[in-house]
Amino acid sequence: MNTNKPYEIIADTRKMSHQDWLAMRKAGIGGSDCAPAVGLSRWKSPFQLWSEKTNRITPTKAGEAAYWGSVMEPILRNEFAKRTNLEVHELPAFLRSMEHPFMLANIDGYVKNEDGSYSVLEIKTANAYAAVQDWQNGLPIEYYCQVMHYMAVTGMSSAYVSVLLGGNQFDIQKIERDEEMIQHIIQMEEHFWYEYMLKDTPPEATAKDNEFMSQLYPKSEEKAIEMPTQAKDVLSDYEKACHDLALAKEAKEEAEAKLKLMLANAEVGISGNYKVSWKNVSTTRLDSKKVKALLTEEQLKECSTTTTTRKFTVGACKK
Repeated sequence: MNTNKPYEIIADTRKMSHQDWLAMRKAGIGGSDCAPAVGLSRWKSPFQLWSEKTNRITPTKAGEAAYWGSVMEPILRNEFAKRTNLEVHELPAFLRSMEHPFMLANIDGYVKNEDGSYSVLEIKTANAYAAVQDWQNGLPIEYYCQVMHYMAVTGMSSAYVSVLLGGNQFDIQKIERDEEMIQHIIQMEEHFWYEYMLKDTPPEATAKDNEFMSQLYPKSEEKAIEMPTQAKDVLSDYEKACHDLALAKEAKEEAEAKLKLMLANAEVGISGNYKVSWKNVSTTRLDSKKVKALLTEEQLKECSTTTTTRKFTVGACKK
């Protein structure tokens, strides 16, 4: 590799426990953090990333998909080398950008091209559903951000993304370095690190964070607080959104009623590129009254579970 490397190696991952590896990831912004840090992830917001990195919440444990992705990594790396006839190397280390120390990288490998240059190698696995939903139009945005981040750290001019789709379709995509995109990523990650992480100040919450708030604050305490002054503006926005939502719901239900009238007894109607369906649907539910009549009070308790959730409402204060 190029001796004038724009990064330094700060840890050998072969000598790290999984807990140490997780701790190292929190010491900066890694490739998989890039998309949420710059606000381009479909799955995680900047606020959620900040909550994880500041230990406000414990990240969800990696599931079966992540496990098998790890198991398949060396196999897919070898398959990439076999299909491309290119020289492939592992780099089991954490890298840190010399110019931007908050930027970290833990790449799956690197490739020596025929012209002597080097490329990042990123290995992915995806189920059949993701293959259709996420990969049919090229590289998903989250992975595009990831490899751009890696190129920013390593200084490499391209990246290969090797993916096994649905367990039986092997695909290779080569992504060229986009300097404009990289500079945008650096600027956004720098803002995230210095304004949110180092100041321990959360990013703005978004609609993507609504359900996440129940994970962050699962239980309420019996107390009332005086909310900050900006709550008035947020409440005004909330009230307007509720009004607009009510109007939209009424308009939707009116349109639905008109379409049902047009369908009458037919279960399907066609209009241009639209297909309207109003079919019979059968559902089976337990009759709670009959169940209570058949079971004793003790049996009912054994069959019951209690869960605690928080209910959100907005209303006028009593005078």
